[in-house]
Amino acid sequence: MVASIVPAILSQIGALTGASVAAPMAGLLAAMLEGGAWAITFMGKQAEDASREPRKYRIGTWAVATVAAVVNFWHGLEAYGEHPWVAFVLGASSLFAIYIWDLKTHGSHGKTKAEKKAEKARKAHVAARRKHHPQIVEQAVKLQAALPFGVLDDEAAFAAAWRIHTGAEPGLSAQLYAIATEAVLQLGAAFELGDNVREELLETGFKAARLNPFTELTQTPTSQAGLGENTPSAPAPSHRVDGPEGKSEEELEALLPDALAAAAELVTEGRQISAHGLAKKLQIRRVDAAVLRNRVIEQRRLHVA
Repeated sequence: MVASIVPAILSQIGALTGASVAAPMAGLLAAMLEGGAWAITFMGKQAEDASREPRKYRIGTWAVATVAAVVNFWHGLEAYGEHPWVAFVLGASSLFAIYIWDLKTHGSHGKTKAEKKAEKARKAHVAARRKHHPQIVEQAVKLQAALPFGVLDDEAAFAAAWRIHTGAEPGLSAQLYAIATEAVLQLGAAFELGDNVREELLETGFKAARLNPFTELTQTPTSQAGLGENTPSAPAPSHRVDGPEGKSEEELEALLPDALAAAAELVTEGRQISAHGLAKKLQIRRVDAAVLRNRVIEQRRLHVA
């Protein structure tokens, strides 16, 4: 920077003395032009450090520096007419140091690539929020307007508005809770069904093996097409062999309130609503408890919906 400032001042003095200006006067005028630009530059730096707008100081700096550069350029054309490029060098000497200082004080304050990327992502997030949740965004703006400035930032206002509209934490809602609860009930029902119908599935597999009409598809008695040999046999009885038929529909309907109460007790105890658990609670056969278990789960689904 010194290599730029000193030639600029000397060129200014040479230009003024060449115009018949006394040397002391020429030195003062050169100091006014070159030094004035730097004085305004330092004033702008102090304003920026104090969080004030430095724009007017930057404009003043470049205006004075440009005047000094024009003087030096003019002097260079007259003094070095055979080499006009020297005039450009002398003119640039009044601008170069100012430009380097401006880059140091202002160019280093710009946003980094990561900051620009984060800012772009934030704007996209705000746009998506306004698109998918316009009513909640509007409520958040109303909350911010109703309170003193700065009390609620954007995120806190949106979270409060979400709780007002949904009664849940941000990102959740009654509909999502219902969907999650329904999924859990369906998964539990599937596990309970598999646990309680193993005997029925095994019996069905043996029946399918005995009554398989496509014997040519069965290569061995234990292949995937069946569980036993493919010799025709008499149809097995349609009723279960481990006891009499279950309760009637009317009896099961009368037991439903007790089954609901027993299911609530099972949930309170941290156990699954299973046929075994209901049978033990109600002192009924497991086949009847399985029917009541399905009706209890259906009732709980309707209640959740």
